[in-house]
Amino acid sequence: MTDKEFAAVLQRLDKLEKAVFAKETKAMASAKGSDAYTGLVGGIRLIIDKGFFDEDRGLSEIRTELAGNGYRYSVQAVHTAISRLSKASGPLVAFKENGKKTYAKRK
Repeated sequence: MTDKEFAAVLQRLDKLEKAVFAKETKAMASAKGSDAYTGLVGGIRLIIDKGFFDEDRGLSEIRTELAGNGYRYSVQAVHTAISRLSKASGPLVAFKENGKKTYAKRK
């Protein structure tokens, strides 16, 4: 093997190692971070960040707001996600008002 061929192999090896063992890029970090509003929970987090839950909101209002932001999901799916986000460690609080469950931002 000549020096030229050896240098070419080393160059390819370096390129492969960088591809396989690359450190996390900004795109990867933002996709994992809280700035990623993907899926139903991401849509709910988006409207939380926009201040939608500064007032008490019912399930139908939440679903309408999500649809307005391009998140179209069934009532059951929205209810499940909202219920999970309104547990003790979640960003929302749930309570009954006039027999109807409403949700607001946890303070």
